[in-house]
Amino acid sequence: MNKKKLGTGLLALALVGVVGIGGSLAWFTDTDNRTNTFTTGKVDITLTEYDENGEEAPEGIVYEDVMPGNVETKRIVVTNDESEAWVRVKVTINGLPAENAKELIFIDGDNEPIQIRDKDYVVEDEDTVTFYLPQQHMLASNGSGEYVPFTKVMIPETWGNDLVKKTFTIDVVAQALQYENNEYGGFAGVDESLIVSVD
Repeated sequence: MNKKKLGTGLLALALVGVVGIGGSLAWFTDTDNRTNTFTTGKVDITLTEYDENGEEAPEGIVYEDVMPGNVETKRIVVTNDESEAWVRVKVTINGLPAENAKELIFIDGDNEPIQIRDKDYVVEDEDTVTFYLPQQHMLASNGSGEYVPFTKVMIPETWGNDLVKKTFTIDVVAQALQYENNEYGGFAGVDESLIVSVD
C-alpha cells in the first residue's frame, strides 16, 4: 500500500471520528413559556315586577274587573348582575284588536305617559301587537343600577261595550346587549333572533 493511499484512508477515518464525537456533544439549552387564560364575560339581567303594594310578583299580576279610565300598577324593574349592558324593553299585547291595543297608555316613573309612535307598533296578527319602548338604556354592571321602563298602565276612557269581559295580556321582555365595544350603536342593526336568554 502506498503512502498516499494510507494517508487518504487515515484522513477519512479521522473525519468519521470527528463527526461521531460531534454527534455526541451536549450544549446548554433553555425554554420558557406562558399559558394565557381567557374567560369570557356575561350579560345577565333580571326583570322584576311589583304589584300595587310594592310586593314582588314573580308570576305576573292578574287584574280583575278593569274599567275604562283605570290606572293599574305595573311597575317593571330591570337590574344588571354582570357586565355593563344596553337594555331595551319589548311589550306584546295579546287578545285585543290592534286599534285598542295601541290606545293603552304606559306611564313612566315620573308619572308621565310614554310617547309611542304609531310606526313603532308591529301588528303580528289581528289580536297581537308588539312594540319596543322608544329608548334603550345603559345599565351599569354588578347590580349598581336599575332601569324602570314603566310603572303603570292606563286603560283608555274611550273603550266601549265591544270590549266588555275582554281578557288580554301584556307581556314584557327585557333584552340586554353588551355595552363594551358597542358604546354608540346599542341595538341598532342587531338581528333580534340572535338575542337569546343564557343561564
